[in-house]
Amino acid sequence: MAIVWLAATLTAESRHIGVAFGLALCTTPLALSFAPLAVACLLRSPLSRRRRWHQVMTAVGIAVVGIVPFWLWSPQDFVLGMVHWFNDLDGWSATKWRDGHWWARNPGFAGLFWSYGWQSRLRWIQWAGVVAIAVGYHRRARSTALVPFFGALSFLWFMAFNHMLWPYFFHPVILLLALGWSGGSNTGNHVESWAVPSGSGRRHAALNSGPNTQVSTSSFSSNHRFSTNGFL
Repeated sequence: MAIVWLAATLTAESRHIGVAFGLALCTTPLALSFAPLAVACLLRSPLSRRRRWHQVMTAVGIAVVGIVPFWLWSPQDFVLGMVHWFNDLDGWSATKWRDGHWWARNPGFAGLFWSYGWQSRLRWIQWAGVVAIAVGYHRRARSTALVPFFGALSFLWFMAFNHMLWPYFFHPVILLLALGWSGGSNTGNHVESWAVPSGSGRRHAALNSGPNTQVSTSSFSSNHRFSTNGFL
């Protein structure tokens, strides 16, 4: 859920992006897979360079405050559980593969790579993919309303090429897609209407013209209200 909240914060171009990313890192190391997309969103945001760096430092500060106490409590166990357990190719993931080829039973490409002894290449493919998706968003996306969809694609790619696979790893993808679709009517369709400054009623009328739409230009110019048949 923290990853979904982070995506919602990026979509809204909130000034609390750093807070959201820092808290997401405190809950799961998988939030790191969102780092390239978060950077792309910051680069596209209207924030000044100083405010962007402030967001980055806020994220780092919150992550440090939330994570370091657990590391100090038991450094060895923390590193084992949070780092080696999920990243050591010679550890638990290798054991599960030898025990019954577990990673070939779940959706993804890990089973294929383990079968040919190519598992060390998975991490490179993971990060190359999420960086390419973030670059694509930075260059091509026209609206932040697309952030949940790019986030879903990025997370799907990252999980599909993870060296260990469990079905629940893909749950955030479903939630991110739901966020994108549920926010489409408000974030995607109406964001330009509410962004039109006072006195631009003609432009608003052109954007929202249709057989069942009646726009009150004078009303919109004064207080950004518009009416449709049967709805005020």
